[in-house]
Amino acid sequence: MPVKLAPIACFSALLVLSACATQPEAPDRGRSAGVTDMDAVRLKRLGKKFQEAGEWQTSMQFYSQAVQEDPKDPDIHAAIGRNFFEMRARDAARQSLERALALDPYHDEALITLAALSIGDHAPQKTLELLDRLHKKGRGTAQSYNLAAVVHDLMGQPLMARKAYAEGLVRSPDNPDIMSNMALSLAISGEFDAAKDILGSLSERASAANKNEGRASSNAAQENLALVVAMEGNAEEAGLIASQVMSVGQVKVNQPFYDRLAYLAPQDRAQAVFLGQLPQQEDIVAEAIIAEDTEEEAKTADQDAAVMVAELADDLGTEETSSISSTNLEDMVTASDKVDQELVEQDRAGPEQMAETPIAPMPSVADESAKKTTDEESGDEQIPSYHLQLGSFSSEARLQRGWESVKSLEALSSFAPLFEQARSNGGEDIWRLLVGPVSGYSAGRNICDALQKAKAACVVLPEKSDVKTLVFED
Repeated sequence: MPVKLAPIACFSALLVLSACATQPEAPDRGRSAGVTDMDAVRLKRLGKKFQEAGEWQTSMQFYSQAVQEDPKDPDIHAAIGRNFFEMRARDAARQSLERALALDPYHDEALITLAALSIGDHAPQKTLELLDRLHKKGRGTAQSYNLAAVVHDLMGQPLMARKAYAEGLVRSPDNPDIMSNMALSLAISGEFDAAKDILGSLSERASAANKNEGRASSNAAQENLALVVAMEGNAEEAGLIASQVMSVGQVKVNQPFYDRLAYLAPQDRAQAVFLGQLPQQEDIVAEAIIAEDTEEEAKTADQDAAVMVAELADDLGTEETSSISSTNLEDMVTASDKVDQELVEQDRAGPEQMAETPIAPMPSVADESAKKTTDEESGDEQIPSYHLQLGSFSSEARLQRGWESVKSLEALSSFAPLFEQARSNGGEDIWRLLVGPVSGYSAGRNICDALQKAKAACVVLPEKSDVKTLVFED
């Protein structure tokens, strides 16, 4: 289940699980099509098929019948919650997801979807609690770590965010959603060149892949590049970049947003780019707006969702489901807990990353002058470094043999082997083979490209602090 950042043009007040799209007209609940003659297994299969196609309401007609056939299946409740979430029926989504977790407290889809919903609720601690259920059980996914990273960015904890992005990339190398969010994270902290480096690389790779496969190019990298350029202080250029992939109307709506980004404190920037919310102007952010929908279309979609909420409530009954707590769940300690706490303390030590002073809606001439002075005094931006992961092994002996098998490759001729000890998703100790660091994402990506052409594995990760040099015994 992909979890990605909503394009800012949608002004969605939560992380969505798919790109913005106009919802299809709500059909009759499918009884005329023979839905009532199907068993729960077939209903689930059809519901999932339409859900994967982004046809939430059509999917719902099958799942709402399936839940009557098998009301104790957590997969069905989680899928219904996902559909309600996508249709912006937040309360109904929450109820269905909590029903799923009451049946299975570690249900992956229910936890991840409810975590995404909690981000929109401005409940970061609850979000992390939900995701920790997966992570402490060794069941973390690229999507769950992507969400955790965004939460840490929203909390003003960039070091923790980068650690989470790295864990996500280990599980899904070069994942474009994670890379895009990491680029925004870097820009939020003022590392604009590094952010543009990542987005440029993503754009080039996506264009090449789309050209080879005959698909239309994705606009996500360009949309996020506009945000980065706006945060850098070039709002007019941001609008021009956005105009290459957005309609005139979308750019017009976004321009006041771009105008303000450069003058926000880091945490306010995070709220702006990840949630579409500006300080002192939250009342103008419409949660229900969908890109290129008219106001009437959005209203109709909300009415359709409300009808489905009422219909499903009739099917399930109106009994409230209590919120799930992890208080009584097994508290499994992972090897990274101590490192996590140290990173939290480092994040808290940076008051400039925790500023909460509201910024005036538009900068004054004095503000503009102050900003330029600050930029001039700051000097050249330091490009962040990256490690390259060459593989994961079940023992240090296997780790050494792994290095022996690739060390003769020309791309690795200038590197000494490093390693990081961690835990696998199954809870076993693993040894990750690393080299680096290298300066800049593009440099790391070029090395990985060369290694992959030589049939060697390679993943670009944010620089790690807990690596050791691999020492060979005589």
